[in-house]
Amino acid sequence: MVEAFYTSSPLQHDFDPQYSELDWEYLPNGGWGNPNSRLYSVSWQTVQMEPWHAFNQTHEEQRALGGWHILLMQVKDGSIRYFLDGVQVDRHGGRNYPALPMSINFSLWFSPSGVLPDTTAERRYEQDVDWVLHVRDRVLSPAQVDAAVSDYRKNGVHQVDTVAPTTPPLPSNCDF
Repeated sequence: MVEAFYTSSPLQHDFDPQYSELDWEYLPNGGWGNPNSRLYSVSWQTVQMEPWHAFNQTHEEQRALGGWHILLMQVKDGSIRYFLDGVQVDRHGGRNYPALPMSINFSLWFSPSGVLPDTTAERRYEQDVDWVLHVRDRVLSPAQVDAAVSDYRKNGVHQVDTVAPTTPPLPSNCDF
């Protein structure tokens, strides 16, 4: 099982040079041939689905991360910085820096190469999202993000959408 928070532009064809994707992917039960729980941060430049061949940078936090966490991506001036609970865990860039605007997405999906034993017992998975904050043309520190979210809560603001729609709209699909 993979819990994902990601931003993505459409993949028009194999090795599309305009493709961009930034991911947080959590595998609580292991997967992809590894039984350990882990959290990936991934910055994609492009990919070919079949046969699989990807150009990306990755980082793995090799630990279980049950409960609530704050995931932060800072994207500016050719650099992508990934923060977990206020601590920078990695920095990506170069050819993996986003080329196009991206949609914001959440998904739960199942890896075909999971490592849990087969069972007839019902399993339930749930991904809860408390808030999302996108700030254009500014880089906020983790403390500034916390303060902005606290201000919204203190003022009773439950939703503000300042992201201008694109024409045509960006698809928000996960079609792996």
